[in-house]
Amino acid sequence: MPSLYEPFGIAPLEAMAHCIPAVLTDAWAFPEMVTPGLNGELVKAGDIADLADKLITLLHDPDRLRVMGAAGRALVADKFTWPAVVGRLRTGLTDSPNPPAVV
Repeated sequence: MPSLYEPFGIAPLEAMAHCIPAVLTDAWAFPEMVTPGLNGELVKAGDIADLADKLITLLHDPDRLRVMGAAGRALVADKFTWPAVVGRLRTGLTDSPNPPAVV
């Protein structure tokens, strides 16, 4: 997903949830989703040669793609499912020095 402007990409998370490694630009929230070499690759925004190089390299190594796909699925399950998000919210709220009043 070589987006130039994308505040938060749901499409890469959906791909990773299905064991598809993500190739994303190095801008916006994408670096929070991909650790290069682990669950996908980051390319310099607007750099077509970098994008082509990374795609060709990955497509020549299906075993690496399978490993990266599994790592991407694990990341989504750990960080981006509703139970994971709500768990972090609960922790943040209960650890806050000024927790909100419960009504």
